[in-house]
Amino acid sequence: MVSSMGTTQPDSFLDLLGNGHALFYKLNGEVVLMSSSLSFTIVKPAGLLDESLPLGKRKLLVGHDDSILNFKSIPRADVANVLKHAIEMPELSRNLRFDLSSDPTNPSSGDFEALFRAARELSLPSDHLQ
Repeated sequence: MVSSMGTTQPDSFLDLLGNGHALFYKLNGEVVLMSSSLSFTIVKPAGLLDESLPLGKRKLLVGHDDSILNFKSIPRADVANVLKHAIEMPELSRNLRFDLSSDPTNPSSGDFEALFRAARELSLPSDHLQ
């Protein structure tokens, strides 16, 4: 599931865009999925960029509960690539929920196993849902 960073900040500018409370409903969707009997991976990207740079040029950053403060954007293609690797590595991405952003000043490592392990270390315990 793709959600969004910012769900821990109710009534923020983004949440109130169009009087829609989009982030509130995204958070509720996360809760419903996490409390179901289904396995899940919830990726919560920062602001999405339509960059034409080749895939994987930026270092990927993971966080939890809007903890990534300095880097607030990520190319859409990098989010899609993380989702692809989550499908290919279910043993590492199962029942995982994490924020995702990127650092344009550092190159990508391409190590998605390390990315998912770092995300798990930062996440709230969800192993009881497996």
